[in-house]
Amino acid sequence: MNSYTIFQLQVNDELINEMNRIGREEAATKYPAVKAYNEVMWSGGSEKYEPWMFRHYKMVGTIWADDMDECFAMGNGYPENDNTCATWVRPAHSMSVGDIILVNNDKTWYMVDRHGFGRIEVPPIFNGSNV
Repeated sequence: MNSYTIFQLQVNDELINEMNRIGREEAATKYPAVKAYNEVMWSGGSEKYEPWMFRHYKMVGTIWADDMDECFAMGNGYPENDNTCATWVRPAHSMSVGDIILVNNDKTWYMVDRHGFGRIEVPPIFNGSNV
């Protein structure tokens, strides 16, 4: 059993309202969090991710599972076995494209992609021991 720390992009209601008012593309030129949101959630997941975007993510919880597929299932409310469990530290949406997973046993980072997971790098300050 491994533990996985889950990070989700934080775009607040004010930014969502602004995106709706002026459009996603225009809002992305004004607000870095919206640019990150557009790039990873709408355009390409890990292929569009850049390390500067990590500052717009917050840890939302930890999931204990046998592998990342099982972690993803638990993050969507469908545990695949009785051993899978989660602890949430703030409100979270179901896991989806653009969410970041830290594999705690080997300190590797992945982003949820449309199909599977893509390996990513985060800024050096976030080495897994201080998140």
